[in-house]
Amino acid sequence: MIIRQYFEPIISAGRRIVDTTMILDLSNLTYDELSKDAEEISPLEKINNVLDVWTHDAVRKGKGLNLHYKRQDIEKKVLAHSGAFSAIISNLTGNAIQYANTQSNISTRASLENEFIFEIENQILSEINDSELNELFKKGYRREKVKEEDKFRRNEGIGLYFVSKVVKQGFLGSLSIKGGYKERIDTSLSLEYEIKNYSSNYSNVDKSPLFYARVKLPLIKAK
Repeated sequence: MIIRQYFEPIISAGRRIVDTTMILDLSNLTYDELSKDAEEISPLEKINNVLDVWTHDAVRKGKGLNLHYKRQDIEKKVLAHSGAFSAIISNLTGNAIQYANTQSNISTRASLENEFIFEIENQILSEINDSELNELFKKGYRREKVKEEDKFRRNEGIGLYFVSKVVKQGFLGSLSIKGGYKERIDTSLSLEYEIKNYSSNYSNVDKSPLFYARVKLPLIKAK
């Protein structure tokens, strides 16, 4: 048990390093370059695999983690770069687990109609400055230094800049970020979406600000 306590943080940090390294490598590739290695994948299967990998971290850090999906999307296949697709989902999930409030929920939602949409939302301690995030996406660094005590309180990881590059350059898609108090993922049960819980959900009693990210990829359906 003592050995596990020492090695769990190292494993978690190692996963973030691997994710960051991969997203850095992918961020300079173009759509044509990524398309050369495209293969038939199941987006929901890939998302499920990524969330399974991050489940241990979510449980250890006291974060609820769930996925909202449509049953009819389970069997859908698309042509895409498998590693780049998983790297995008993994970076966004790891970012949320690192910065989300303790004993709060990280909600994700995926849908495949004419395009693929992945959304992720979590509670944070302090509200995000959207204009500063836009600067981050444009330049790759923060306009102003973040205070040491605030460093781990907001979803402003530099990795988001490289995720954005992969989404836009590698997939010709878009990544949008929003802050504030407005919930953008409807977590209520409905006939349209089913829910898979990867770790126990918490009761959200406080009205904390939220971090929301939305990825849209124009994927090619496999025959």
